Amino acid sequence: MIEKDLEKWFEKNYKTLGFDKIEPNKKYNWQMQEDSLKRLYLPGGQFMGYPYWLKGKGEMICPDYFGYKKGKKYGIELEVKSSNFIAHKHNPEIVDFLLVFEDDSKKFKDFPIPRRRIIKCQYSDKI
Repeated sequence: MIEKDLEKWFEKNYKTLGFDKIEPNKKYNWQMQEDSLKRLYLPGGQFMGYPYWLKGKGEMICPDYFGYKKGKKYGIELEVKSSNFIAHKHNPEIVDFLLVFEDDSKKFKDFPIPRRRIIKCQYSDKI
């Protein structure tokens, strides 16, 4: 399971989370143009990420999406695990909700996003 799976899930199920509409962050183009970047794969074909020399060349834009509820705009960051939010050094001041497959935030004393704003999704192979 990778972040692309979470994006597919979110785009299909955002209304079940109470959002009227969503839109990807337009600055989030380095990953959208992933065909032009060298990607690393395991022999079985599982995507492992970008080589270290590309990290930082494509800016880690946060949040990944904007969601709208009754006309109000919210920043939504998608991560496979909530701890990736810290690893990627995202700014918690611009994120209203963190959408994850695995919530491991409890292992941190002071997680930067309130736990009530962490949304755990159920993974399914039929996204």
